[in-house]
Amino acid sequence: LKAGCHAPVGVDTSVADEELALEAVALDRDGRQRVHARRTGPAANPVAIADEVADALCDQGADELIARAG
Repeated sequence: LKAGCHAPVGVDTSVADEELALEAVALDRDGRQRVHARRTGPAANPVAIADEVADALCDQGADELIARAG
């Protein structure tokens, strides 16, 4: 997503029984617009799961929200 440390983006992860769950949200500056994505998969493959979440967020316009917030 190329979001900096001040970007309105949040991520939560958990691992249970070798399954990784990654959930992320991106918002506009005032929090009125929000996009959300969640994916799960093998904990041994975290980059693929993160890429899927990032792609899902971008498909919903997260890159535009982040750019406007910057």
